[in-house]
Amino acid sequence: MKRTIAAAALAISASVVNAAWVVDAPVAAAAPSTHTVSAQGSADFTSIQAAVDAAAAGDVVAVMPGTYDGAVVIEKDLSLLGDGPRDEIVLVASVPAASSEGIDPRGLIGGSRAFAVHLSGESVTIADLTIATPDGTIGVAVTAGAPVIERVVFVGPEELEPRFSAHVHR
Repeated sequence: MKRTIAAAALAISASVVNAAWVVDAPVAAAAPSTHTVSAQGSADFTSIQAAVDAAAAGDVVAVMPGTYDGAVVIEKDLSLLGDGPRDEIVLVASVPAASSEGIDPRGLIGGSRAFAVHLSGESVTIADLTIATPDGTIGVAVTAGAPVIERVVFVGPEELEPRFSAHVHR
């Protein structure tokens, strides 16, 4: 009888140790999510900034063809990727109406210069899109981190008119 009680105690002790071992096991990281953006409303978001705000670090924001107003602020590590022909995915910086100090979410830098994208995440990737910079604006402002910018076309004010005039119906 004493042997049976000792064996039962040993078995209980062993299963408690095994349970503790399982509890201490590392938790697998969640797979990154993809948040889609379409100016026409056929995706998760119609605004790039709304998709960036909803994304967690490591996620992907995939932007479909269309024209999007700038002042996208990315303060976390994620990828902003065009999902289609890069010359049909256009992010346009807008000229500010009022001044402000520093950098703010309306797209002002130093009180007077607007930007299309502001990056301050440690590891941000931007790829496969076009950034249009009308007079007085900045395409990409980087204030922290080490961003990767690949296959991005920057066009100035003289290049905007031909691109957008093709879409004007008279």
